[in-house]
Amino acid sequence: MKNKLIFSGFMLVLINIVALVLLLLKIVDFSFFTSFEYSTLLGLGNYLLFVSFSHFSIKKSNKTFLLVNLGGMVLRLFLMLIVVLLVLNYLKVDQYAFIFGFLFWYLFFLVFEILIVKESFEKT
Repeated sequence: MKNKLIFSGFMLVLINIVALVLLLLKIVDFSFFTSFEYSTLLGLGNYLLFVSFSHFSIKKSNKTFLLVNLGGMVLRLFLMLIVVLLVLNYLKVDQYAFIFGFLFWYLFFLVFEILIVKESFEKT
């Protein structure tokens, strides 16, 4: 689990450096960049919630594991829905860049979530 967290963090930093370089080279505008960064923060927050729920439920019973992970997934989905609606309604963001970035980070971190859960089952 630790190496997957390190790799996902490394990729997060690398992708954001690429986005910053694109901004500095004026390939993307500032609105696109800030919208992408908002989506990065939202995706990272979702991933950190998963990591905390997953870490809590690793050595627990099957019932507790399912309750924490499935309940956590529902909670995270509702939180993401609320935050996405708040960002789109109250912040000046490029909607297409924000939604693209959110979808990208959601799928990116979902791959690591699946790998972490799979690894936790293989250890038991």
